[in-house]
Amino acid sequence: MLKNFFLTAILLFSIFLFIKIVEPLSVTCMTGGPYIKNSTYNTTINVAGSVTDGGGVAANVSANITKAGVVWETKNTTSDASGQYILSINKSFDVGTYAINISAEKNGSYAYCGNTTQVGLLPSTGCLNRNIQVSGTAVYPSTGLTVTSGTARLSIYGETASNQSSFTDGQFSTILSACLTAGKRYILQTYIDDNAGKKSWSYMYISW
Repeated sequence: MLKNFFLTAILLFSIFLFIKIVEPLSVTCMTGGPYIKNSTYNTTINVAGSVTDGGGVAANVSANITKAGVVWETKNTTSDASGQYILSINKSFDVGTYAINISAEKNGSYAYCGNTTQVGLLPSTGCLNRNIQVSGTAVYPSTGLTVTSGTARLSIYGETASNQSSFTDGQFSTILSACLTAGKRYILQTYIDDNAGKKSWSYMYISW
């Protein structure tokens, strides 16, 4: 009887551990825009995000762009070891609202997310100089220890502006100056490089 009790307790504990450790696959997706249709050149739609299953994970990522239910373009990529991905879809998109559907797959598990963006005819109203400051603490996810020294670099996807600064003891603060258009969504990229050659990066929306 005692043996059966311990066996049952161990089995229940093992199931509890499995439930606590295994988390479902999830994916996020961010889309820039609105974009301006150009009669001569293709329009590039940018999509960025991350895939996780309780931590960083490399997965297959597929983007499907539709307008009024009609597929205009599909594109595939693979997220990096930390789960980050970015897609640039270059095509002669017509004016209108586009739905971006993202699917992520790893070992037969799937996750989905969606977003929208617009392509219009109105010309750009011009840009204004903006200062963007990103500050934080750089740590190694596997140990939680701060990065002793490295470089923090900022850039805006699809734009030429970028800036970087060195940091120590994990504390970084970098300022990027760029001419940005009001009402447009941009994808801000933050890269962290330590002096041992390890790299990490992330994306976020910015707009005014």
